[in-house]
Amino acid sequence: MRVLNLGCGSDIRKDIDGEEWWNVDTNPPAYRSENARVLELDCRKIASYFEEGFFDRVFASFLFEHIEVAALPALLWNIHRVLAANGELLVHVPNMQAILREYERQFSGDTDENEEDKDPTFITMIVNPLRIFGDEQVTQHRSIWTPAVGQYYLEMEGLFRVVDVTQKCDPDWTVVYLARKV
Repeated sequence: MRVLNLGCGSDIRKDIDGEEWWNVDTNPPAYRSENARVLELDCRKIASYFEEGFFDRVFASFLFEHIEVAALPALLWNIHRVLAANGELLVHVPNMQAILREYERQFSGDTDENEEDKDPTFITMIVNPLRIFGDEQVTQHRSIWTPAVGQYYLEMEGLFRVVDVTQKCDPDWTVVYLARKV
């Protein structure tokens, strides 16, 4: 099974258990893991680099929230093209709905928590997701994902059908989508 790790960042995956991993990022880390395939490539150009139907699965962890909503259709078309028939798209994104709910719970003043009892991990995690639409020089979130909105985004072009949506809360505050190529 061939798996594309799209927007891999420092999460370089090696082949394991019959899975052949291809790691792609516009700015991959300088170090290279031994026996790992790492390509410096813009995620929006994968269809011109890989053959049609080359991958069985595309894995995108914390990439899609950095893509503007207007650019999502082109990215989804690229992914659709490189996926084999019945291929899977696995997407992990911050769950903005859960993050804001927890933020409100911790900082609304309606709790009995003292300042020192507030979760420092959550405080750290809330800073980045809320830096939305900022300076181009800094990696910012360009789209907001909640369970329902993300499903809409992934299905809006009719290229994918979301078959599972899983919400992970503390400590991940993540939504995981499993979609199949239509």
